[in-house]
Amino acid sequence: IKVLGDSGEGSIDWIISGLEWCMANGIHVASMSLGSSSGSNEFYEVIKKANEKGMILVAAAGNEGAAIDSVGYPASYDEVISVAAVDIREKRGSFSSTSKEVDIAAAGVQVLSTYPGGKYANLSGTSMACPHIAGAVALFQSKSLIRYQRFLTPSEIRLLLEMYSEDLGAFGRDNEYGFGVFSFDRI
Repeated sequence: IKVLGDSGEGSIDWIISGLEWCMANGIHVASMSLGSSSGSNEFYEVIKKANEKGMILVAAAGNEGAAIDSVGYPASYDEVISVAAVDIREKRGSFSSTSKEVDIAAAGVQVLSTYPGGKYANLSGTSMACPHIAGAVALFQSKSLIRYQRFLTPSEIRLLLEMYSEDLGAFGRDNEYGFGVFSFDRI
């Protein structure tokens, strides 16, 4: 569902309403290519509730560059999978936010995307990387439902994403790539 206006701006209350609608309507994956420099108690409570219901929450880490602790909200919340952006050579996009909250990285530099007016454009940002991970989550959930007749839990999804990522940067989890760059080529 769309929670931001046509200019890409909105409020945390709109995001909260969107997440509440998702929970009420059985949505299993939320792709949030959005962010704010601050959160709120009410926002966090909705995030926790969605996570407890098994909804997988994926969010853009932000485009603040290598500034210390620059990951925005909701990506900063532990219950949300925070996605950084890399280029075709799997190097962190210079704009991609860095912090201990980064969970994973995906293609987010010069990504061919739909654009207003029925056009296409090459766009860059963690908002381009976020849908890659949300799509992977949806495919994992679909396969699990067919194979095991159940959806995977948020922790099971995180484990799969970590397993199918190439560890880049410092060994293990780091502030630039999280657990690494996800790609279906590694499955």
